[in-house]
Amino acid sequence: MISLSDITHELEALSAKAADHSPLARLILGIGVWQMFDTMRSAEGPYDREGFIQFIRDAALWTELFRADAGAIAADPDDVSNKDAVERFTGALYSQCWVPYTADDFMRTVAMLEGRLRNNGIGPDLVAGKKCIDMGCGGGRFSIAMHLLGAAHVTGVDIGIEAIKDAKRRRAQQNIPEGAVEFRNESLLQLPEEWTDAFDFVLSSGVLHHTVDPAGALKEAHRILKPGAEAFIYVYGAEGLHWEMVEWVRRLVHDVPEPVARQTLRLLDLPTGKVFHIMDHWYVPNYETLTAAQFEARCAEVGFEVKRRLERGMFLYEASERKYMYPEDADLMGEGDLRYILAKAG
Repeated sequence: MISLSDITHELEALSAKAADHSPLARLILGIGVWQMFDTMRSAEGPYDREGFIQFIRDAALWTELFRADAGAIAADPDDVSNKDAVERFTGALYSQCWVPYTADDFMRTVAMLEGRLRNNGIGPDLVAGKKCIDMGCGGGRFSIAMHLLGAAHVTGVDIGIEAIKDAKRRRAQQNIPEGAVEFRNESLLQLPEEWTDAFDFVLSSGVLHHTVDPAGALKEAHRILKPGAEAFIYVYGAEGLHWEMVEWVRRLVHDVPEPVARQTLRLLDLPTGKVFHIMDHWYVPNYETLTAAQFEARCAEVGFEVKRRLERGMFLYEASERKYMYPEDADLMGEGDLRYILAKAG
């Protein structure tokens, strides 16, 4: 069993690594390690000795990353000319966002799809019995959600190799047969030709705007959907305080390496979902925001019919839900979240 002396040895090794850091860096380190110690000693059950040792070692990694030669910064948010590099970076970024979720926390994110649909008066019939695809599945949360809502078959695709590995791990944790939910490493901009008119339902939630060609990705969604079938698409709505904050922080931290930022957030024991949200907005190379009119015009150009816009979200941090609950905040929320049910002409 890990002893007190084992722990103090790790702490002394951490102190040595941090000795030449600035006072501010050592303060951040102290806050992070102390906060984790305090959290663990307040938890029910025997002290998680292995967990605390691992956290100290993660903190040691942070001290190494924090040095000036910590590595490459995020791709320039204004430069998406190197499309292959942007896709690789984006895939890796989101893979790292999903992997840290515990099984319980992950399943709470799975439930978000059903909750958002329910808040807008939509039931399982949207996907039940259908051959579905999740474009940009990440760790597989909404692929699994569609399976649980009764989909006949789900294909999840993502550019991130590690994300697909994690999605397969999540599927196994839930004892879902591989034949029911399939995961594949694919680019949303060039899906297999044989998928033309192949799916009864297409879902893409919060992904198309991160591709190097959002309009092209929407065209692919239209191509693979069967005539007369429906799609659920969510993209970022423009304007509002949220995007002002995103741009302000991106300018502020533009020269802070992505690994340093991520490890600092973990050191400070921020919730996994909060780390995801921050890294999503601060470091993704490409994101597009649109007004509702702009997105609906793009849908029409592609050949989609707009059936309805979903006016509600599920949580108050979602712009649409805040606008719904507190109309006086509309000027701060901008266009809100652009979530739509679309249809392909039969």
